[in-house]
Order: sequence, then structure tokens, then C-alpha cells
Amino acid sequence: MIIKFNYRLSIWLLFLFSFGTYAAFAQKMYFDAFSVNGNEQYQVSGIQAASTLKFYTKSVGGEFITKRTSSTESLRISRNEIASFPAFVLDDKNNKTSFLKDKWFDVQEMKMTRDDGFNLLIRSYQSITVRVFYGWSQNECTLELTKDIQITEQNVLNINEELAKYDSTDWVFVRYEIMETLSNRLIYNSEVQVINLSHFLIYPTKANSLLNIKVSRNLINQNIQIFNLVGQEVGVYLIADQHVEVDLSTLPRGQYILRFPDKPWLVAEKFIVD
Repeated sequence: MIIKFNYRLSIWLLFLFSFGTYAAFAQKMYFDAFSVNGNEQYQVSGIQAASTLKFYTKSVGGEFITKRTSSTESLRISRNEIASFPAFVLDDKNNKTSFLKDKWFDVQEMKMTRDDGFNLLIRSYQSITVRVFYGWSQNECTLELTKDIQITEQNVLNINEELAKYDSTDWVFVRYEIMETLSNRLIYNSEVQVINLSHFLIYPTKANSLLNIKVSRNLINQNIQIFNLVGQEVGVYLIADQHVEVDLSTLPRGQYILRFPDKPWLVAEKFIVD
């Protein structure tokens, strides 16, 4: 019997073998540790479907602390569930990922107002990329800023300039992502949050003749109303700038309420004419 060499078949077999080998190596778990507003969490990515995960720690010599079953590609678990830092994670397909202590980042979400912008205090022990998205609605957030943060670098992200386009609205939706810079792998995706863009400040709350009012930019050219405690309107004033002074010399002593009639969701403020 003569066996003829099939060149095309050998090429296909070589391709299938190479692809299968690549797929086997491509299925790799990743382990990330992070803290957001003091809530320490771990995320395991690249999980095969319906895998049982075992979290091992160095302190117990290889015995697993807890296990979870997931049918998704990633799993988040809080530090409280594990009790201590894992040394590595193992699934039932014998895929292992080590926990590297230097792969850690910490995020503190700070003030979220129009004047202060959306502030993130980020401390990282790996090279990460932060991407911030804004939008008019929860489902329409678009990329506004990308910031690369190097290892052991601390940054405060203040994205005030990117909010300028939203001056005509009262709130904006925002979310942010954190990527591993070298691999461009997503390691954290925040929830969508709302920044209140409309706010104002009055002082002093006990005034003699002048009341100072500071407003966010989107409240310029809005009217304010002043009422006494029996509900009578005693004055209407136009806010022509971010900082205005209102003459109270014609008002008798007593307590008054200031509000924006076209912004009913803004909390009215009380002040006293002495």
C-alpha cells in the first residue's frame, strides 16, 4: 500500500495544531487587587465557564480559604470574604494565577461638583491607564479623558475642563475605567455616577444689608426669589454672574428663604436680616 503525501492536508493539520496550542496558552487567568474608597477587592479575569476557584494564602501553607463558582469571565470578591491576601488562585481546570503584591491600585473618589470637577485620587503600584467617560444620560457616556499613571505614582485627576460642554445642563453622568497599560486589559470598571452641576452658596447667613451669592456657571442668568416666612414674595433678582451681591437694606428684620424658581430640585436656603 502506497501512502501519498497530501501537502494541503498537512498544512491544515499544522494550522489546527498551532491554533489549538495558541488557544490553550491564551486561556490565562489574571488576578488584580484594588481598593475603591477603602473597599478592598480582588478580581479574577479569564475564568473558564462554571469553574470552581480556590483562593490560597501563604499563611496557611497552601490550604484554600474559600471557593466560588462562576459562569462568567471575571469574578470580584471582597477582602472580607477571603480574610487575608491570597498567594494565588487555582481553578478546577488547573489554571493558576499568582497574586503579585506590586499589582495594586487605590482609588479615592473625591468631590463631585461643577466647580471642583470629578476628582479621583489614584495611587498605583503598576502602570495603569485611567479612562473617564461623560454623557448626557446613563447610556450615552463617551470618552473624555485618558490618563496614563506610572508605577508608584500618585495622581489627582481633576476633569474640570471636560465638563465645560455641559454648562447648559444640571447634571452629567460619569464613569471611569482602569486598564493595565502594557496589555491594555480592563481591570476595573466603575458604576455610572451622577455629578450635580447646579449648586449655589449664600453668605453671611446673618446679614445686615448685603447678601453674597455664589453660583455654578449654569445658574448664571437665572432668577432667584426671596420669600418671608409667611410665604410672601419680597424680591426677585437676576443672577448676572457667578458672584453677585443682593441689597437687603429695604427688607425688615427677620428670616427669609431664597430659592431658584426654575430649579425646583435645588434646596432652598434660609438667611436672616439683622
